[in-house]
Amino acid sequence: MGEARFIEKKTVQVALNDGRFRQLHGERVFLCVGTRASIPDIPGLVIAGPMAHVEALNLERLPDHLVIIGGGYVGLEFAQAMRRFGSRVTIIQRGLRLLEHEDEEVSIAIQELMNDDGIEVLLQGELLSVTGRSGSTVQLKVRSAGTERSVEASDILVAAGRTPNTDQFDAARAGIELDPRGYIRVNQKLETSAEGVWAMGDCAGSPQFTHVAHDDYRVVRSNLLGGKRTTDGRVIPYCLFTDPELAHIGVKESEADAKGLKFRVAKVSMAFVPRMRAIGQIRIAPHAFAGLQGPETTNPLFRGEFPQNQGAHENRQAPRLPAGASSDESNAIRDRQLELKVNGSTHDQTDRSNFLSAGSFGTPFRLHFKNVRHPRKQRIGFQFPNLARPFGLQTLGRNVVVF
Repeated sequence: MGEARFIEKKTVQVALNDGRFRQLHGERVFLCVGTRASIPDIPGLVIAGPMAHVEALNLERLPDHLVIIGGGYVGLEFAQAMRRFGSRVTIIQRGLRLLEHEDEEVSIAIQELMNDDGIEVLLQGELLSVTGRSGSTVQLKVRSAGTERSVEASDILVAAGRTPNTDQFDAARAGIELDPRGYIRVNQKLETSAEGVWAMGDCAGSPQFTHVAHDDYRVVRSNLLGGKRTTDGRVIPYCLFTDPELAHIGVKESEADAKGLKFRVAKVSMAFVPRMRAIGQIRIAPHAFAGLQGPETTNPLFRGEFPQNQGAHENRQAPRLPAGASSDESNAIRDRQLELKVNGSTHDQTDRSNFLSAGSFGTPFRLHFKNVRHPRKQRIGFQFPNLARPFGLQTLGRNVVVF
């Protein structure tokens, strides 16, 4: 075991843990050096000894008041978990909303979820300075929405992004180019600028999920064995492990709008799912869309879904099922509540060509997809047969895609 640095192309010198050095050379070099938690350059923050996610997972005590720097995926998961364990939790988010890379209504719904759990969220929050020691007592000077305030807490968790570990192995000596953020430049086959050198996972700028790093390996392996697999066009599912969960696959609605793509949106309240009604989570709603990138492609655009933002739009109110409603009556209500929206206009539910739903928020579900404009049919299994009826779809006996 040791730490390696390039001394020339395809050659590294390893500083071994026992103090000795060793040189290694390979005809093929594979870089999987990963990333580490970013610590913002804020006066007093490093000295305060804040936790990153690894330290937080190893805690053997419950923080009295946990301040989380960052309103992204890691920060939100820890915020809700610690709050439900009994900690007081404050999130400091620099941006205008949580989960800034998601669609705005997703961010709004997630913030409502945090508010419901009693989590304090400071938007447009800038951490100015820190004094004290995390794990004991810390004072944080914060500017939020133009107003300065002081926050006293027991612990700090930094969840403000990741830094690639490419600053630790002298990439330039090996002829390996980095992008402005420090990630290794790769092509669609994950080849670097140096011949015979590949990069995979976080350090290559791939989406930071374990299953993506594994798929990077499959891309590299395929090409080494004579295949033609690339990272182009791959559709990556991911999940935010809050309660309920946020799952997503494919382009976002805002991205489709920005690209001028034609698509449809379908929404069904989770009030129609017996499990969700039983556990009282009817504010959440599957939200899905699909479309075509161009006249020649058969690849659908997948859209995940998110908790229902009740009250924001009248047509998104979770409908109430009448007490004692029969199965047929309930299905009729489902049919009436479904809307398909195309380019801002509303069509009735009989116009169902070329659409798909995928993903899960709160409970797994699956839908069929039939691309009616092309001869090849694409299908996704459906877990809840009753939910298929508003979409005019028949359920498969065997599920194909599982979330």
